[in-house]
Amino acid sequence: MKFKLFRISISGKKNQEKAKEVSGQPKKMYPLTPALLEQSKQVWKSDLASLSNAKLVEKFNAQVGNRGWGTARSMYLDCLRKEIRKRNFDSRILFDLDSSGNITAFKLGKKVMLKRGRLVLSTPKQKRFSWSWLKEIFGNKIRGNKTK
Repeated sequence: MKFKLFRISISGKKNQEKAKEVSGQPKKMYPLTPALLEQSKQVWKSDLASLSNAKLVEKFNAQVGNRGWGTARSMYLDCLRKEIRKRNFDSRILFDLDSSGNITAFKLGKKVMLKRGRLVLSTPKQKRFSWSWLKEIFGNKIRGNKTK
């Protein structure tokens, strides 16, 4: 499943000249229009609705740490937020709610994982230290294993 990507740029001679410099050919630029944004939003809604819970969590985790911002991304995150809320798992960890239950914040700070119908913070896996690379360099002389 792929999302439709649109190249969005401010029109003008400078941008067209920069596009020519990069590829040697003029690139097709699309102005940011409400119709284009609405079309993208419909595509995102249908694509996110068709995902499994695990894949939806993966899509959320892909947005964690993404510092870019713009109109299209804000609309995508709105679709993602609404789809997460529709699902039948506990997603309270991702939202700040006011006293009436309305969302005041969508937290994109940390990755999560789905465990027993509930989203929990994902802890990074600790890599076990391996002596194999030292053995390749020094042979079996590590940890008192001396060869004669």
